[in-house]
Amino acid sequence: MVVITYNKNELIKLIGKKLNDKQLVELIERFKTNVEEISENEIKVEHTSDRIDMFSIEGFAKTLRLFIGLEKPKKPKFRDFGKSLLVKKVKARPYALAFVVKNVKIDEEFLRSLMNIQEVLHLTIGRKRRKIAIGIHDLDKISFPIVYEEANKKEKFTPLGYFEEMSLEEVFEKTEKGKEYADLIKKFERYPVYRDKKGIFSFPPILNSERTRVTTKTKNLLVEVTGIDETTVKQTINILAFSFLERGFKVYSLDIKKGKKKIKSLENRWEKFLVRKEEIENLLGIKLTSKRIVKILEKLGYLAKVKNNLIEVEIPPYRIDILHEWDIIEDIAIGYGYENFEPELPNIFTKGSLSKEEEILNRIREIMVGLGYQEILTPVLSSKEKQFKRMGIKEKEVVEIENPVSNEYTCLRISLIPSLLYFYSKNKHREFPQLIFEIGKVVHLENKKPIEKNYLAFGISDSVTKFSELRASISFLFKLIWKKFEIQEAKDKRFIEGRCGKIFVNNKEVGIFGEINPEILENWKIEMPTVIAEIDLSFLFK
Repeated sequence: MVVITYNKNELIKLIGKKLNDKQLVELIERFKTNVEEISENEIKVEHTSDRIDMFSIEGFAKTLRLFIGLEKPKKPKFRDFGKSLLVKKVKARPYALAFVVKNVKIDEEFLRSLMNIQEVLHLTIGRKRRKIAIGIHDLDKISFPIVYEEANKKEKFTPLGYFEEMSLEEVFEKTEKGKEYADLIKKFERYPVYRDKKGIFSFPPILNSERTRVTTKTKNLLVEVTGIDETTVKQTINILAFSFLERGFKVYSLDIKKGKKKIKSLENRWEKFLVRKEEIENLLGIKLTSKRIVKILEKLGYLAKVKNNLIEVEIPPYRIDILHEWDIIEDIAIGYGYENFEPELPNIFTKGSLSKEEEILNRIREIMVGLGYQEILTPVLSSKEKQFKRMGIKEKEVVEIENPVSNEYTCLRISLIPSLLYFYSKNKHREFPQLIFEIGKVVHLENKKPIEKNYLAFGISDSVTKFSELRASISFLFKLIWKKFEIQEAKDKRFIEGRCGKIFVNNKEVGIFGEINPEILENWKIEMPTVIAEIDLSFLFK
């Protein structure tokens, strides 16, 4: 979910119809969006992550304007600017597109709106600028031809908000944005830049130049997007271009020259889908005439026409959330109005019950609570830094997230011990001793296949070591679940040598316990001696 604050009066002005607060809220909340706050001047809206085109105030207003019938969907035409952007080979961020906006009228409110949509897109679709980064420049300060290429890290320019020239590598040390986003490109030998006749005017994904700063006096814009994913770069450029069109500005496409290829930066392709009328009726449980379906689709910004028993639907380029026929049918439900559906009881009867596995896990929970431990719940998502680096162990292959939103969550965990240590690190100010446990999923790769298992981990953190108390808890646990076990002394970098043991059931290793190594505690900034046990509960389900 993304929460965005809009200027309420500006939003109503762009919609083109006077609406009171009640009418505005009712209209907005038809689109899986939720109004969190509304005041005299502002409205705070929580968006789902699929309708990224609604993040900008222009895109949001267009959606609402279409829905209440103030506008019919149509294909706009992008003009040809007659100049080109040369895109050379850039290892750090291979893809780049740009377009021009002319005759803009920029006041302080629009300037804030521009900065807002940039940052929102950077955080969401851009994955904190890792996937895409946007630059908006004063076109009249740029001297064509322009090129996107690699530059030596010693080359200089004046970063936005500064009045001294800096080398590209100095930007990482001397600027706030440089420090924040250095990790995205610092590892490369050469860095991505936009250059014109006067020199570097953009250093994506870090900073624009002071020379091309946009102000209220700016009349024409160059908008550029760079990234590591070609599809996302194209999607972002379309969302931005249509937002500027909503302001009534003239938008121009550039010729993009890359190797032997030459394309237009704004292609304005409306993808076609054929939606079966029968599928609409089956999914929604309502009967609608073809004419009514077309009318509803037009309210949602689609171009649509009837072809026999099919509806041919053309998808606007900014609707990047439409991937399947069912996505369109969901929009038909929104346009029809969920309040118009008649509730029905299902014609089936089912009775829920706990699985045998869950019954066993609940029994373990009861035992741990009875032993004086408090249950915690932490995410199954973790990071290699937590699972390996902070634990002082060698990194191994794990299930990784392809496009992580945060550096905190980049992989699936293989152990619960880091989860307990993280909890202790965040609760240093609480009363001691702290006895906690967690029953949770871990995921291991076995023969390249992910295997999900239930683990139990429990620990004691106190001013004096509680090794014997932990050992006693293990004995009580196995006694109460009627399982015989053995303990063998073990060596593990995570634990103090001589104060670590492995747990065996039927000669098979099922767990480990011990006193956490002080070096590991230091990695987590934990001040108290801590003992932890971790048990793979799979043996209970066989």
